[in-house]
Amino acid sequence: EVVVSAEFTAAAAMKTKLLVGGTDGFTVKLDGKEIGAGKGTGKRAAPDTEGFDVTLSEGKHTLTITTKGGASNWLYARFLDPDRKL
Repeated sequence: EVVVSAEFTAAAAMKTKLLVGGTDGFTVKLDGKEIGAGKGTGKRAAPDTEGFDVTLSEGKHTLTITTKGGASNWLYARFLDPDRKL
């Protein structure tokens, strides 16, 4: 199991999408609340294979992704944020 955690700040309330791709299965939590899970590709990881709708309030947030694989697991994660508000 590998846990990746990141803290970020939203300058204003917004709706966006979190895009995730991984080799092995994973769960995604935002501020401690599970927002989704993915099964992974089972082979070479590819970005943006799963998408989760997210509503952010203004302020600081914590994103945590826990994979079900080992240290060799690959993981991609990004918010769809073309205006660079995050």
